Amino acid sequence: MYRLFLLLTVLTAENAYSKPKHHPKPIEPIHVHSHLERFHEEKGITIYIDLRSREILPQGVIAWKVWNYHTPKDLDGYIFKSERVQTEYDCKTHQFRLIMRVAHENPMGEGEVVAAAIDPRGWENLEPDSLAQREWDYFCK
Repeated sequence: MYRLFLLLTVLTAENAYSKPKHHPKPIEPIHVHSHLERFHEEKGITIYIDLRSREILPQGVIAWKVWNYHTPKDLDGYIFKSERVQTEYDCKTHQFRLIMRVAHENPMGEGEVVAAAIDPRGWENLEPDSLAQREWDYFCK
């Protein structure tokens, strides 16, 4: 839980988002939630895995998740209730990296995109018993 809190704190730091000018590939709205699998819930957030977004790579998997906030978030005037988060898992080296975060005005990744960010941090090692480790286990085992 501490790792998730730290991750959310770092990624939502000031100036982490910018107004999107355009998306080269439009993100499909989520109208029917049957393809979303509830994966984790804790105080303030429920995380779903988008089952239709899984892309198998030679080294691992890329997938989208939906972070659904129980109360709206405000970051420098950007109000959002959910984020779609794209993550890559390297199944051979036991690492992961966040690729992109897209904040939506409504729950469950719906509504207007209010902000978007590409995560520049790169690959991270998995911490035992962390949420990232559980996600890696889900996609790589």
